[in-house]
Amino acid sequence: MPALSLNDLLAIGLCVLALVALGMNLLLHRKHPYSGLRQTSAMRSTEMLSQAAAEQGKRLTIGLGLDVADSTTAMASLPVLAALTRRSIFTDQPVRAASGGGTLACLSQSVVRGTYQGAVTPELFKPDYALLAGLSPYAYLAGLLPQAASRANAGVILYGPHRPESVLAADLVERKGNPVIALTSDLSAQAVLLASSAQLSLGEDFFDSGASLEVNPSAAAALRAQDLLRIVITVGLILGAVLRLLGVWQ
Repeated sequence: MPALSLNDLLAIGLCVLALVALGMNLLLHRKHPYSGLRQTSAMRSTEMLSQAAAEQGKRLTIGLGLDVADSTTAMASLPVLAALTRRSIFTDQPVRAASGGGTLACLSQSVVRGTYQGAVTPELFKPDYALLAGLSPYAYLAGLLPQAASRANAGVILYGPHRPESVLAADLVERKGNPVIALTSDLSAQAVLLASSAQLSLGEDFFDSGASLEVNPSAAAALRAQDLLRIVITVGLILGAVLRLLGVWQ
């Protein structure tokens, strides 16, 4: 077995630290998992938009993005869909969702139906609350645009694996005078949406929705562990740079 290099040891150390931090946060905050939790700006805007939609008697439209090979990325938006659906069940206009693939459409239908059943109101559920907008990227965009342009909207949330052309939906919503919130894992889509006026979430904050909306205690522990790792990595990089400049570490 070859000897482990310094990089290998650092990687192993970070993995161990991540597991320890995750376990400690689960144990220490098991009774109050969301107390003092950092909330991302996009999720804060989502909560405010949800409240505004209920007050105005309008709805939110959520574009869930496309089916992708990485199922974790595609399903990251489902906790948000469940939370916002739960809050809108008894409002004038429940949340509408549009998916860009068969798998995601089936899952979103199941999530929305289960949310209505959990609220003991299965008779209020309608299949068009979670639609299949299209099976290809441009078919999905063509199906999303009419939903985004609806006068019944208080705002639109683009959450999931979106492509750069989704900026057309964001631009349409902005021209209608409604706010747009965008959370996507695709770097090219992030770059394009950054040029719009959409409230954008970058990087790993894409996966923090369950913690920010207080629907997933494990996600809250992961968010705290993630913030700790950010601090450790930042301090390590600065310390390494200083040691390199001083000639201590070659």
